[in-house]
Amino acid sequence: MADFQSGLWWDYSRPTGLQGTISLPMTQGNIFLSFLTIIVAMSGASLWGIAAFLLHSFTVRNRRNKVEIFDIQQRVNLINSKSPMATIIDSLRIYMAWSKHGIPGLATRTVVIALPALLFWVGITAASIFTSKLLPAAIRVF
Repeated sequence: MADFQSGLWWDYSRPTGLQGTISLPMTQGNIFLSFLTIIVAMSGASLWGIAAFLLHSFTVRNRRNKVEIFDIQQRVNLINSKSPMATIIDSLRIYMAWSKHGIPGLATRTVVIALPALLFWVGITAASIFTSKLLPAAIRVF
């Protein structure tokens, strides 16, 4: 087995912003990559709390004059949301419960809540998956 130097070093053949490089043995590299994936997922969950609050504020300001029980349920869904996917599922459940009552604009008001949550969930999932791109394409196992 060949020995190599592990640690932080600068690869001057790459562009300035991408020069920082860390070399780790394969087992430690896998642990580090798993750690980064967890950090991205946790930061995404924290950011969702802020995004849900901002979306809640938008819906409160947007429908200030005419508030229906459906709107209140959607706001409660946003303010108590634990994750983007839970918000999507709860929004669809609220929509299904109220769809029989013929409320105008029900689908649009549901999409205003569910679409940002879906986009946020897709973005965080993609960011978690793309942490694997931190590994270079040419990994040599010694």
